Amino acid sequence: MRGKYMRGKYRLSAILAMLLLFSMVQPGAAGADIDRGFLSPPVAAKPWVYWFWLNGNITREGITADLEAMKRAGIGGVLIMEVDQGTPAGPVTFMSDQWRGLFSYMVGQAKRLGLQVNMNNDAGWNGSGGPWVPLDKAMQVVVTSETSVSGPKRFQGVLPQPKTNGGYYRDIAVLALPTPATAYRIENVAQKAVAWRQVFKDGLDIKAGTTVPADCLISGDRVVDLTARMDTDARLTWDAPAGQWTVIRFGHTFTGAKSHPAPASGAGPECDKLSKEGVEAQFNGMMGKVIQDVGAAAFTAGKLERWQAHPYSIKAVGDRAFCDGVKESAKDAWAQRTPDKDEKPVDNQFYARDDKNEGTLYYNGTLTEAADSVFLKLYADDKLIKTESRTPRADKTYAFAVKLKAGLIKYKVEFGKIMQYEHS
Repeated sequence: MRGKYMRGKYRLSAILAMLLLFSMVQPGAAGADIDRGFLSPPVAAKPWVYWFWLNGNITREGITADLEAMKRAGIGGVLIMEVDQGTPAGPVTFMSDQWRGLFSYMVGQAKRLGLQVNMNNDAGWNGSGGPWVPLDKAMQVVVTSETSVSGPKRFQGVLPQPKTNGGYYRDIAVLALPTPATAYRIENVAQKAVAWRQVFKDGLDIKAGTTVPADCLISGDRVVDLTARMDTDARLTWDAPAGQWTVIRFGHTFTGAKSHPAPASGAGPECDKLSKEGVEAQFNGMMGKVIQDVGAAAFTAGKLERWQAHPYSIKAVGDRAFCDGVKESAKDAWAQRTPDKDEKPVDNQFYARDDKNEGTLYYNGTLTEAADSVFLKLYADDKLIKTESRTPRADKTYAFAVKLKAGLIKYKVEFGKIMQYEHS
């Protein structure tokens, strides 16, 4: 048996050796094509390189010299990123007219040499942001502050403002819940929330089967919504029932994440990638202008970065309408009308009064994208007088009807939608 196996093994080895020898000595066209391909690779097979523009140190002569050297070396294309890696600042400010002129010149030189161009969509290589991104279109994170209240009694006090980054903060809600007797905290909460810096630091070590104390399990019907009871100065007035209560003020703020390692002239807030408005602010602030200069056909691709930027947990999008109220006569029949399904305030909107001398502002519409909730904030003479929130209907419609103060008042309306996201 062993002898047959060995003879079969040698026979197979001999066949393989003959096939290998045959393939080596056949002068086929395929072998010649491979040789030619190595000597003169097709465009699709040529390597690309990262081309770092260093902190505004850019000249036409340098651009031409770099591209011609790449051409001689057989490079097929470039991915441009302007970075600050400790290099002394040069004279060209990122995205200035001078910078855009040099970029256009570079595109022309690359076309002359047959090189392809890819551009990172911000300064640096880590993120998608810049000074053109306003903080309300930047990455957002939910922040909270807590206040202990003992009942039964009337509580009147200013709720501490949660952490704020960049001077930007907006309230979401104020909730009160019974304070558990047990001082329980979720174990490894940062890891379970996938706070990536903590995960990278400590590793992912989540233990299953944790038992939560019964008094820490709070049903939704025991949570009290106090949002409407907090005024514009964050002063809460509430008749607290008996027992110990924890009042939580929820808000959102800029995460603080900025594009990097970018030159100072190109560093700015990371845009909200979960928001159409945030992405548009980023695109219009840089790539839209560059494409306007050189044309979309000049790019083989554009490079988008987000993954290293920062985790965030909320998208808050607000579209604002500014309305100037006028003094209306009382008992106007227009006040009794049925509002349109898609009604928004406009400049110089006439707010008719009813027999109680009250006007109504309607804000109705249909969302184009799903949302967990929508909110409406009404300002009178630049002071917040009311905040309301709704859960959109199944067909994505929403409707607000807000009573207005009488008299000549300048109203401002802020509407937005909120989506909750897990850390990423």
